[in-house]
Amino acid sequence: MNRGRQVYELKVSLRGSRPLIWRRFQVLNDVTLFRLHSILQIVMGWTDSHLHQFLAGHIYYGKPEPEYGADHEDDRRTRLSRVLYRPKDAMVYEYDFSDGWEHILVLERIVEPVTGAQCPPRMLAASVDTTSSCRQWPTRVILNIAR
Repeated sequence: MNRGRQVYELKVSLRGSRPLIWRRFQVLNDVTLFRLHSILQIVMGWTDSHLHQFLAGHIYYGKPEPEYGADHEDDRRTRLSRVLYRPKDAMVYEYDFSDGWEHILVLERIVEPVTGAQCPPRMLAASVDTTSSCRQWPTRVILNIAR
């Protein structure tokens, strides 16, 4: 498969939520994990007021801190395509360590970017959320963070 610039269609689900809270969105495969964190903040409606980390396999990605240990890598230097590269590949995104909000992030499909089309990130679908204003996110806000 071509490992050049591609569009990843991802589904993120908040582990343990009932009913399940999920979002489907697209990003470019060359986005850094740190940028993906920013996108996830908007997609999920969080306020970026807590620490975060990704876990793929046995490797943690996030802000480098000595107490994270030797397996912790810098999310500002790691591209999404290095961690997820085939449909059904998955990783964990943890936000707010004290509350332990774990999200499962799954690569659902890969598509080639269309020349001249609006580039991701782009929100595609979401679970119905009647308890917050999350259901009213404008797509243009998500698009602006990728630039």
